[in-house]
Amino acid sequence: MAPNIKRCRLNGAGCNALFPTGVHRYWSHVVQCTSCSSALKAMRALEVALQVLSITTIGFLAITKGTLVTTTIQRTAVMSTAVMCFIASRWLASFIEKNFYFQDYVHAYK
Repeated sequence: MAPNIKRCRLNGAGCNALFPTGVHRYWSHVVQCTSCSSALKAMRALEVALQVLSITTIGFLAITKGTLVTTTIQRTAVMSTAVMCFIASRWLASFIEKNFYFQDYVHAYK
């Protein structure tokens, strides 16, 4: 196999195609591959859901102002959940960018 060609990572989902690593991965493979495009849609939906959950949780804390979440431990747990959801959404965004859109070719790692 050529060094600049990778096998699709979603082999279990029905995709067994080869696609080039580089700038045009989205247009050369993801658009035509049904399992990759559906995985991309699901990951994008999860990313948005995590961001909405994070913002909603912070808004919930701001609106209630200690009426429903009374103890410091409860507030810390809810705020930690919001922060973790936001961090997970940012990690997922970088994972999507790296695996579905663009992956730079680094000569030192090959």
